[in-house]
Amino acid sequence: MHELSTMMRLISVACNEAEKEKAKKITELNVEVGEMTNIVPEYLVKHFPEASKSTLAEGAVFNVRSIPVMVKCLSCGREYEPNMENDRKCPICRSVEAHIVSGINTEIASMQIEK
Repeated sequence: MHELSTMMRLISVACNEAEKEKAKKITELNVEVGEMTNIVPEYLVKHFPEASKSTLAEGAVFNVRSIPVMVKCLSCGREYEPNMENDRKCPICRSVEAHIVSGINTEIASMQIEK
């Protein structure tokens, strides 16, 4: 059920930003969900109408995009998508030491407002 609280937090952030821009309403909200977040994008879509009710985002088009986990190899610098088939090793140097660069956050990518 953490998707509902996540959706409410995203809408709150979006509405605060829209208010700073003196918007009358948010017409489109685009969210990115990292695969490592354990957030189910379909549940965000399901909860959007309820969470946006009586806010600037009510009635907005809501889009959500899943972001794969990408890592950067600490040995050779190559960015790649780790997977179980290669034991999460770098496809170039076979190192397992890497830094996560994407796929761990849920955030607003963009939004459209009406002034």
